[in-house]
Amino acid sequence: EELLAALDRSDSEGTVLDLEGDRMTVGQLRQLAGLAEGESAADLDEGVRERLLAVYDQRRSRGLLTLDLLATADPELRAEADEHLKEQGIAALVDERLRREMEASTTLDAETLETYHRDNLHRYQSPLRFHLHLWDLPFGADPPLQLERMEELRAVLEAGETDLNAAASDLGGTVSDLGWRDFGDLAEIQGKAQQYLLQTESGSFSIPYQGDHALHMFWVEAREEPRPLSYEEAAERVRTDYLKRFEEQLFRQMADGRLAEARFDFDEEAVLRALVPG
Repeated sequence: EELLAALDRSDSEGTVLDLEGDRMTVGQLRQLAGLAEGESAADLDEGVRERLLAVYDQRRSRGLLTLDLLATADPELRAEADEHLKEQGIAALVDERLRREMEASTTLDAETLETYHRDNLHRYQSPLRFHLHLWDLPFGADPPLQLERMEELRAVLEAGETDLNAAASDLGGTVSDLGWRDFGDLAEIQGKAQQYLLQTESGSFSIPYQGDHALHMFWVEAREEPRPLSYEEAAERVRTDYLKRFEEQLFRQMADGRLAEARFDFDEEAVLRALVPG
C-alpha cells in the first residue's frame, strides 16, 4: 500500500528504490509495469497491482543480488564484471551467473527428471532412420523413357531378380551407399521424394523421382522406426527441457535462496519514509 501511495504522491522523478546508486523512479516503475502516466493507483485492479509489485520486487532482488555478488567478488568475477559492463551491463551478468548456478544445481535430482521424462515420454523418441543406397541416373536424350525403364527395373528389383548395382550397370548412372541417415537429416531431398521414402519398407526400393539434373531411386536396405527413449538415453535432453520449461520458477528459487543466505537487514522505518515522504 505504501508503494501504491508513493506512485500518486511523487512526481515521475521521485525515487521508489535506491540500492547504492541503482535507482528506480516512479516514472520508470510505471513504464516497466505498463501503467499510463496519469493512472491513479486507486484505480488499479488486483492483477495490475500484482504485476506492479512483481516488477518492483524483481528490481529490488536483482539489486540486492548485485551487491551480494560484488561484495564477495573474487578477481575473476571482477574481470568478468568489467567485460560485461561494456557489453550488456551488470544486471545481465547477475542473471547469467545465477542461471549457471541454477543449471548446475543438485536440486534437479534424478527422481525429478525421471518423473518429467515419464510424464512426457512422447517427446523423447528415437528418430526414424534408414540405411540408404541412392541410384543417380543423369538425364539422357529421352528422360521420360529413362524414367519408364527405371520403373520397370524397380519391379525386377522388388522381385529379387537382380540387384541395384546390376540395374545401374544395365541402364547407367551410379549407386552410392549413404549409410544410416536420420529422416530429419535429409533436408536436401525434395518434398515428393520424402513421401516416397516414408512409403518404402525395409529391403524395398522407392518410386523413382526426378531431380534437377538426374533421376533417382532409393534402396532402403534397412529401416528403424521411432521408439521411446529410456531416461538414460535422453537424460541430457530431459534436463535441458526441464530447465527451459521451469526456468522462471527455478530462477526465482535460486534468487530467493541467495538473498536468504546474504541476510540483508531492512530498516522498515527508513523504507516507509522513503516511500511516503512527510
